[in-house]
Amino acid sequence: MRDAAWSVRRGTCRWLPSLGVGLHLALVFVLGACRSTRVGDSDWPPDDFCLEVRARAQTKDGLFERQSLHVFADGFVVYREADPEDAFPTGWPAVFSRVSAYRMLPESTRSLARGLYQAGLFQIETVVGTDANAEDVIAVALRAFGEQRRLVARGRVYGSVIDVLHVVNAYVPAGCALALPDMTGEPQPPRLSQVPQPVRDIAGAYRLHREWAARYEAPDVQWRIELFALALRAGDLPVARDVLAALEREQEASAGPFPDVDAAVKDMLARLRGLLH
Repeated sequence: MRDAAWSVRRGTCRWLPSLGVGLHLALVFVLGACRSTRVGDSDWPPDDFCLEVRARAQTKDGLFERQSLHVFADGFVVYREADPEDAFPTGWPAVFSRVSAYRMLPESTRSLARGLYQAGLFQIETVVGTDANAEDVIAVALRAFGEQRRLVARGRVYGSVIDVLHVVNAYVPAGCALALPDMTGEPQPPRLSQVPQPVRDIAGAYRLHREWAARYEAPDVQWRIELFALALRAGDLPVARDVLAALEREQEASAGPFPDVDAAVKDMLARLRGLLH
C-alpha cells in the first residue's frame, strides 16, 4: 500500500500525494471533526513553538522511555511508543519502533498551543509530585516566544498539570493518552479526526527518524541515542557507529569539573558501544 496523506475539512476527506516519509504509517492532515474551522488571527503558535512530552517508567535500573510526543510549529506531530518486542536485553535504550506521524492543520496547531498556555503550563513548578520514587513519570518541555519551560510530574499530581495533560491527550491517537495514575478531571474530547494509530515498523520508524533529524534543529543527546537504537535494530551499523562517535567526541570536548557526571556519561556511552558487538 502506498503512503498517503489525508486532508480532513469539515468531515470530508481527500487523498493527497505521499510526503515521502517512507513509512507504512499514514501522514495526515487532521482537524477536529464537527468543530468550526474559524479561528481568529492569533500569534499562536509562535515560529519557535515546540512541544515534547515523554512518559517514563522508573525502575531500580533507571528511567525507561515508554511513550513520547513531539509537536512542531508547522503542525507536524510524531507520537512514538517503545515496543518491548524490539527491546535490547538490558532494556535500554528504548527502541521507538511504533510510530504515528501526522500533520495538523494550522487551526488545530493554534488551538493546542493556546490550550497549553491557558491550562497554566508556564506557571507550573519545575517538579510536581511528592513521590520521588514513583514508577510513573511524565516530562514536558515547551518552547514558545523565546521561552523554555520544563516540568517533571511524578506519581499522583493535581491542578494545572492534569489540565495540561488533558489538553495534550486531545491531540494524540485514540487510546494513546500520556497519563499518570489516578488522573482526576474529565478528559477533553478528541480535537482531531482521522489520526492514524501507531504501527510497528522498524524500517519505517528508522527512516522517519533520519528525515526528522535532517529537517529540524540538531536533536538532543537523548533523541540521538534513540536514533542509535533504531539504527541498530534496522541493521544500519555505519550510522549507529557515526551517531555514537559523535556523542563520544562531544563528551570529550565538554568534560568539566564534575567527575561524577563525566563518569556517568562515559559509562552510558560504554554501554551503548557494547551494543555494537
